[in-house]
Amino acid sequence: MNDYERYVLQGGTADAAPAPAPALVGAGAAGVISGSGTSPTTASMSAMQLTNTDTTTDLNQASFTEIPMATSVAAGSDFTQVGSGIQTDFTGHVELSANVYMESTVQRPAIVCAFFKNGVDLGVRYNTSYIRSGSGHNEASTACVGFLVACSPSDVFTVRGQRDANSGTVTMRGVGSSFFTAKRID
Repeated sequence: MNDYERYVLQGGTADAAPAPAPALVGAGAAGVISGSGTSPTTASMSAMQLTNTDTTTDLNQASFTEIPMATSVAAGSDFTQVGSGIQTDFTGHVELSANVYMESTVQRPAIVCAFFKNGVDLGVRYNTSYIRSGSGHNEASTACVGFLVACSPSDVFTVRGQRDANSGTVTMRGVGSSFFTAKRID
């Protein structure tokens, strides 16, 4: 439990609580910096969310493949959609999240997902997508949540998937079933 959680659980108000200290990725020689964070009650709110319209692209490839996202919803003007990616129009930090809902009739495939910045893998892996494809279990999803990243104007973020188990076709389950979100946090 961090200081913020301890303070709020003991009856303090969120406005007066010390800010949590998230790990931030994107600066320094190793690409990782630490910061004191921004209190959730004082952070500016601007976000963009993309959802899928593609249900035919095979996500179960040997190398990372960009997960196709198309329809966008924007709150604020700090982001621009670039293909299946989200471009930042500011210097600061973003919180990335995604959910990829997929299906397959192939036994035991799994997709590992990762966030990329300007085509460079940010290193974090998300995999909760094991598909049994037996006894009526033909779908799964991978939730990628709460990843904080430093950004500059014109940085483009994408979410990509790669085969992590058996080969065979894995597609998104339905139109609008998957999303990719970038939220400005400072």
